[in-house]
Amino acid sequence: LAKPKFDIMVPTTVFLLSFPLAMLESTINLIHDNGKSVIIHLDLVRGIANDEAGCEYVIQRLEADGIISTQSCIIETAKRNHCIAIQRLFLSDSKTLEKDIVDIVAVVRIAFLCFGTGYACCFYVKNKHCL
Repeated sequence: LAKPKFDIMVPTTVFLLSFPLAMLESTINLIHDNGKSVIIHLDLVRGIANDEAGCEYVIQRLEADGIISTQSCIIETAKRNHCIAIQRLFLSDSKTLEKDIVDIVAVVRIAFLCFGTGYACCFYVKNKHCL
């Protein structure tokens, strides 16, 4: 009997969420050596400032392929450095949603994540004209 063929999707991106700075460079190098890209949640990296300078260090020195953050200034810094930028949002009420949508439209992101009570959504922004 012939074995059935299965198309297996091999992940091409690794997300590092909570990670110590001391292990970040070697881990990124290992991921890149295996042909994968790496996206780092900068807000959760232990041992580095969660600001524009920390973002530039992770992108320029450690060569991260993307950044996740809740802070608009970090997302803008990642985009200025031609890096994947994912804005993470926490939705608690409709006013928060309205404010966050205004922020997203002001600085067009590649993607943004929305988290609220009991749900999580990911929305992609393909170009400046659609959300």
